[in-house]
Amino acid sequence: MREQHTVLATADKGVLRIRVCGKLGLNLHSEFRRAYQPLLRGVERCEVDMANCSGIDSSGMALLLILRDQTKLDAEQLIISHCNEDVDRVLGYANFNKLFTIIP
Repeated sequence: MREQHTVLATADKGVLRIRVCGKLGLNLHSEFRRAYQPLLRGVERCEVDMANCSGIDSSGMALLLILRDQTKLDAEQLIISHCNEDVDRVLGYANFNKLFTIIP
């Protein structure tokens, strides 16, 4: 059975929420950016929900950095939540905790 890969983004009252399903990597590059770019106006906080994310690679980390650049938010306002142990470990190795607030 193939793993499903999707990205869903919503925005409400200045909060952008992005939900990732499947591995965040090159395979989701276009879909990830298309999901949130129309919603960037007026964003004061951003949460990337990784509850259904099975893994992340260097391309996925690059997508998060692009998101950071485009939102122009600080680490306190950029939240990566619900990471599984593998994703949390990879983000930790890359010191993403200095660029984002990571909530396992």
